[in-house]
Amino acid sequence: MESAQYLNKNCIVPNCLLPSAGNKISLFSVPPNSFIRWKELIPNVKFSSKSRICSQHFEECDVKKGEYLLSDFYPYSRWRLNAGAEPKHFLELPSLKPIKKRQVLSNISNVGPFSISVRHQQDMPLPVCEPKRIKRKEKNVVTRLQGLPAPEENMEERHIDLAVEKISPPCSLNLLPDEEQQSMLYDSEMLCDDDFRNVETCSTTPESEASLLVQEVVTFGRLSKHSTSRETVIPLLVQPVNVPTVNDEDHLNSPVLVTPCCPSLLIPEERNPGTEAIFTERKPDHSDFDHFSWVVQLPVTGWSWSFFNGILICSNNAKTEKGYIYTKLVEIVTTKRVLLHMGGKQVCPKAIKCHFSTTQELGLIIKDFDAMKRCQGTVISATDKKIIHLFRIGKIDQDGLFRSLICEEFAERNLMCNRCKRINEYFCEMKNAEEGKKEKLFRKSQHKKRQQQYMKNRIFNANKKIKSLAIQIDDFRKACRVMVAKERRNSVDSQMKFLSQTEQQVVRAFFKKGSLKDSDKHKSGMRYEFAFMIDAIMLFMKSHAAYKFLRESHLLPLPGPSTIRRMLSSSECAFGFNQLALDAIFEKLKGSEEYERWVTLMLDEMTCTKELSLDTRTLQWKGIVDYGGELHVPVPNGICDHVLVFAAQAFKGKPKGWIQPFAWFGTKGAAPARVLVELVIKAIAKLFEKGAIAKAIACDGASTNKSMMAQLGVSGEVGGVTSVTHPIDPKHKVHCFIDVPHLLKSSRNHMYKHKLVQVVGSKINYQTYQDYYKFQKEKQIAIGCKLTDAHIYPNNFQKMNVRLAAQLFSKRNAIGIKLYREMPTKTPAEEWKKSHFEDSRPIERLTKLLNDTFDVLNGRSYKERITILNWHDMTELPHEQPGKTKVGKKFILDQMLDVLDQTEEIYKDTGSRIKMFASITTIRGWRLSVRSAIALIEEQFNAGFDFVLTGKWNQDPLERLFGIIRSVNSHPSVTSWLQIIRYVTLQSRLNTARRNANIDDGEGVECLVSLAKCLKKQAKELDVSAATIKCCLKEELLEELTIRYVGDISNPKSDYIDNVAIYDLCGFLVRARPSMSKCAACKSSIVLNDFQLPDDFTAADFTKLRTKGGLTFVSIPMFKCVRELELVIQGHFNDPNHFYVVDTFQVCITKMSGTHLMEIFCEEHREEMICYLAMEYAKIRHHFEQKRLNNLLLSKSKAKVKSKSKEAKNA
Repeated sequence: MESAQYLNKNCIVPNCLLPSAGNKISLFSVPPNSFIRWKELIPNVKFSSKSRICSQHFEECDVKKGEYLLSDFYPYSRWRLNAGAEPKHFLELPSLKPIKKRQVLSNISNVGPFSISVRHQQDMPLPVCEPKRIKRKEKNVVTRLQGLPAPEENMEERHIDLAVEKISPPCSLNLLPDEEQQSMLYDSEMLCDDDFRNVETCSTTPESEASLLVQEVVTFGRLSKHSTSRETVIPLLVQPVNVPTVNDEDHLNSPVLVTPCCPSLLIPEERNPGTEAIFTERKPDHSDFDHFSWVVQLPVTGWSWSFFNGILICSNNAKTEKGYIYTKLVEIVTTKRVLLHMGGKQVCPKAIKCHFSTTQELGLIIKDFDAMKRCQGTVISATDKKIIHLFRIGKIDQDGLFRSLICEEFAERNLMCNRCKRINEYFCEMKNAEEGKKEKLFRKSQHKKRQQQYMKNRIFNANKKIKSLAIQIDDFRKACRVMVAKERRNSVDSQMKFLSQTEQQVVRAFFKKGSLKDSDKHKSGMRYEFAFMIDAIMLFMKSHAAYKFLRESHLLPLPGPSTIRRMLSSSECAFGFNQLALDAIFEKLKGSEEYERWVTLMLDEMTCTKELSLDTRTLQWKGIVDYGGELHVPVPNGICDHVLVFAAQAFKGKPKGWIQPFAWFGTKGAAPARVLVELVIKAIAKLFEKGAIAKAIACDGASTNKSMMAQLGVSGEVGGVTSVTHPIDPKHKVHCFIDVPHLLKSSRNHMYKHKLVQVVGSKINYQTYQDYYKFQKEKQIAIGCKLTDAHIYPNNFQKMNVRLAAQLFSKRNAIGIKLYREMPTKTPAEEWKKSHFEDSRPIERLTKLLNDTFDVLNGRSYKERITILNWHDMTELPHEQPGKTKVGKKFILDQMLDVLDQTEEIYKDTGSRIKMFASITTIRGWRLSVRSAIALIEEQFNAGFDFVLTGKWNQDPLERLFGIIRSVNSHPSVTSWLQIIRYVTLQSRLNTARRNANIDDGEGVECLVSLAKCLKKQAKELDVSAATIKCCLKEELLEELTIRYVGDISNPKSDYIDNVAIYDLCGFLVRARPSMSKCAACKSSIVLNDFQLPDDFTAADFTKLRTKGGLTFVSIPMFKCVRELELVIQGHFNDPNHFYVVDTFQVCITKMSGTHLMEIFCEEHREEMICYLAMEYAKIRHHFEQKRLNNLLLSKSKAKVKSKSKEAKNA
C-alpha cells in the first residue's frame, strides 16, 4: 500500500484508507433491517445507528450513482444503496502503521585499549523484565498525553528502521502481546497507582558506564505541540553487563561480541576529486588498525584505537558537568563505513557522515564526533515524575536529569537531543498549561468579579429603567384610555345610540349588505330584521313608485319586489278572531300570577273605502260584510265600509306591558248593539281560554257602544251599575269605561257649539277662552303660549284631536284666567281687559277640575302612577305649611262626581233651559268612567298591585293603530286594510306615524306576535288550503262534465254583440293560457285560421276587424262550448245579491258543472283541459264582474273620497 494514502476516519471499517486523488467515495448509514447482518460481517466494531460505511466496501452494482433520462445520465449529489446491499470488500485491511518490534542488543561493550572482556551471551543470558501492569480506576481522568496529536512520520527514521529489521539478528526478547500493548497504550482512561516506583538512575563510575540499562521505544510520537497522533511505546528492560576496562589485560584477547545497532547503508562510494581512494571496501584487519592508528589524526588526547576479533574501534571517555564519565566510540565496520556509539548506544547524527573514502575524511568524522556534545536531558518536577511513571516515556540519569527512553544521546544544536527536546517541550507546555490554567482561573475570577459588578450595574440601571418605564407605561395607559374613550365616543355603536330605532335598523341593514361577498351578484344572502322588513312592506304598500325609486337609487337597502310579494302572501288575510295572536297572548301569560293576567278589552271602529275584489287564492269575494262566522244573530248583507277591531292590553306597565290586536270584523256602518254584545262576550271568553282575565272594557262614546252597555246592564246614570259579572269566572267583575280622551274632546266641542253653558248652576261663557286667547296673541311673551286658532276655533277635523282639547283645559290656562281677573289695573286699557274676566271664576274652576281629572284617569307612566299613599289624603311634610293636607287623587274623582251630579240635577230642575258644559251622554260617560276607575283602583290595591296606571283603561293603542294604517293609506279599502293590519300588528312597537293624530307617543307598548312566527305558521298552510280548494272544484267539474258530452250545440237566440265579445274572449283565453295548445291534436281542435271559418259565421267579425296578424281565431266547437259556459255565468251574475255571497265562485262552478259541452281537445287531454277551460273562464268573468260592480256601485263614493282628500291637502 502506498504511503500517500491516509486512514478514512469517517468509515467504521478498521484501517479503511482514503482513495487516491480524483476518486470519489460516499458514506452510507446502516439500514435498520440490516443492522445485525452488517454487524456479523464486520466484527470487533462498535455498531450504532450513527455508524457510517464508505462505498469502497460494496459491489459496484450495489451503489446507485444516478439515473438515465432520455439516454442522458444525471448523477446524484449523494450516492444511494440498493435494497439488500451488503459490504463485501476490504473488511479486514492491514494496519497502515504496523507496530515495530525492534530487537534489543544481547550484549553491548565498549572496545578499546582499556576495555575488558565481558561474558558471552551464551554464558549469561539477558533477562527480560516483565513490565508493570497499570491498574484501572473507576474515576475517569483524562491525562495530557491522551490529547497529544500524532507527529508527522519521519521518512528517514522509517527508512533506518526498515534497514535494521532486515540486517539485525533476532533478539530473544519477550514482547507484550499486541492486544495488551494497545490496551495499555491507547487506553485514554488509564491511571497509575498512587505508590509510584522510584525511577532508576545510572551509575557514572567507569565500571558502571559499561553496564547499560537499555529501554528502547520503537516509535515514540513527537511530544511537541505539532504532534498529530500518538505512537506505540514498547519499554524493554535489559539486564546490564560488565564492560571490560583498559586495565584488565587478561581479557584483552577474549572475543567480544558486538551486535550492530545501525543498519548497513548501501551508499555508493564517494570520490573526492582532490584525493584518491586508498581503500577498497572490506572488513578492517590489523594492517588497517596500524595504518589508521598511525595516519588518522585524532582530535585530542584521550582517543585511542582498539582492535578485537576483527573489530576496529576508536574510543574516548568524556565527562559530564557533574564528573560522570561516558564513552564515545567509533566502530570501523568496513574500510569505508563507520558506526558511532555514545554512552553505549548507537547514534546516527545527521551532521556526521557514516562513510568515508580517505583517512582524512575518517579523521574529520572522529573530530566532528568528538565535538558533538552529549544530550543533557531536562529537569522535571514532581508532577512530571507522575507522568513519566504513568506512561514510561523516560528515566532519570545520575545527574538527576530526565532522559527519554529513546534518547539520541547527542545534541547537535543545543544541549538536548530531538527526543528529549520534544519531551521538554511537552513538559514546558504542561507547565505553561498549568500556569495558563492558574492565569485563566485568575482571569476567570477577575472576570466573574467584573461580571458581578457589571450585573449589579445592569440590575441597578434596569431597576432605574423599570421605574422610568413604569411611569411611561402609566402615561401610555392613560393616553390609551383617553384614545379608547375617544374612539368609543366616535365609534359606530356609540354614535348609533343617538339614533332612533328605525334609523338604527337602516344602518344595520347597510352594514349587513356591505358584508356580503362580491361573488353574490344578486345579494341573495341578505337577511333583514323583522321590523325593517315590516317598514319596507309598509312603504311598498303606501307608494310603489317611491319604493322603486329608493331601491333603484340605493338610498335604502330595501328588499326586492319578489321578497315583498312573498311576505304579503305569507300570512292569512281574513276577518274574525286571529288564532296566532291568541296563541301569542297565551305564551306571554304562561306562568304568571292571577293579578298579572288582568287585561283591558278595547274595541273601536275605523272607516274604510268600499271595494269588491276576488281573492285568487281562496276564490272568494273580499269587501262584503264579514264577521268570520262568529255570530248567531242574523246580519244584513252589504258592502263593508267599517272595520271593528278588538285588542287586549295588560294592566302592567314596562317591562311587562304589551298590547295585541286579536280580532277584526268587516261591518256595514257601525256594528249594531246586539252584535257588539255577542262579540264582546266571545272575546272575553277567548281571552280567558288563553289565560287572560278581562277586568275592563274600554270604548268610545258612540251610540252603539252605549246601547251595548245598556244591554249588558251598565249605566252612567246616578246610582247605575258600572260593572258586569265575568261570563266565565263569576268571582271577577268586568268594569266598563268610556274613553276619557273622547269625553274631554266631546266636552270641549259641546262648549264650543253652545258657547253659554252651566256647571253646578254657574254660567260659563266660551267667550272667556276667546278673550283670553285674543289678549295673549297680542303679547310677544304670553302666558298661554301653546294656544292657537286650532285650540279656540277648531274645524271638523281638529275637533277630533284630543291633544288640542287637553291643552285648552290645562292648569296653565286656568291660572292665566285667574291672573287676568285679579290683576291690578293702572290704565283704562287694563281695566277694560279685566272687565272681560269678571265672571270667570266658574270657568277657571271647571278648567282646573277637568285638567286634574284627566291627569288622574290618564296616567300612563311610572311618574303618573297611583299608589296607596297618593290615593288618599295625606298630611303635608314638615317643611310645608303645617295643618294643611295634600289632596289625594281619590278626592279629585269624588269632587268630579259631585260636580257631575249637581250639574245634571240643576239641568233637570231648570227644564233644560241652559245647557250643561257637556251633553247628557257625555256627563253620564264621565260618571261611568269615574265610578269604574274608583272601584277598579281599590280592587287592584286589594289584589296586590303596588301602583296603578289608569291610562291602561283608555283606547289610545287602538287610535295609534288606526293612525299607522292611515299613514300607509289614508282611505284604505277592506283588502288593503287587511294587508296593512296583518303587518302593523306584527311590529315590535306600535308607533304613531301620522301627524295630528288623536294620541301621542307618551306610552310605549309591545306587540306579542312576531313576524317569524307568522311566516312559519301561515305561509305553507295558505298554499296548501288554496291548492285543496282548486283541486276540489276540478274534481266536481270532471265528475259532471265528462258525462254530458253532445255532438252539437244548437244556436240559441243570443245577442250579436254578445257573440262577437265571447269569440274575442275565447281567442284571448287560448293565447293567454298556452298550456291548452301544447298538444298538436288539442291545438288543431280549438285553433283555426281566419280563412278556414265559414263565410256566414258572424261571431268572428270583431276579431277580424281588430287583428293585425297576432290575434287568435278559435274553432266553432270551442266557441259554442264557451258560449254555453257564458250563459250559465250570466244567469249567476243576474242575481242582484250574488256579490254578497262569499263563496260565489264555488256556487258558479257548481252551476257550470251541469252544462252540455262538445268533445274538444284530444282524447288523452280532454278531461283535464275541459275542466281547466271552465275554471279559467270563470276566473276571467269574475274579474270582469268585479270591475263592473266597483264602477256601478262605488264610483261615486270613490270620487267623493278623492275630492275630499284633495281638499284636505289644499287646506
